[in-house]
Amino acid sequence: MKLSVENYVIRSAFGDQKAIEMIADAGFDAMDFSFYWMPDSDNFLAQDNYLSYARQVRAWADERGLAITQAHAPFDFKYADDPEKQRHDRELIRRSIECAGIMGVKQIIVHNVPTPDPEEFISYNLGFFRSFEET
Repeated sequence: MKLSVENYVIRSAFGDQKAIEMIADAGFDAMDFSFYWMPDSDNFLAQDNYLSYARQVRAWADERGLAITQAHAPFDFKYADDPEKQRHDRELIRRSIECAGIMGVKQIIVHNVPTPDPEEFISYNLGFFRSFEET
């Protein structure tokens, strides 16, 4: 059994490299990498170098013997009629899935999107999740 911890609070306070060091030094074997609740200005997913940064995170974790066994995609997205907001939100989730693969993550949690109309929930979310399928 591996002892794992979610990293959002510590990475928000100290940055990714220091968070990995602190988690490993605390005796954890693994962590859940949180890709969520970061403003674009602080979010590597919103930057052009997001793939190389994901490789760096993986290297930091490997150096400390810390597995990244799970991840959480960005969430807390709201239903929006704004196509640009929807495109932006989907792109951050798509990039988190891509980065999770680079980090060696075997599973990533992607939350559904709440809708104002309960009748629309299933059809909206089916479309939302299908938008990530490769064509």
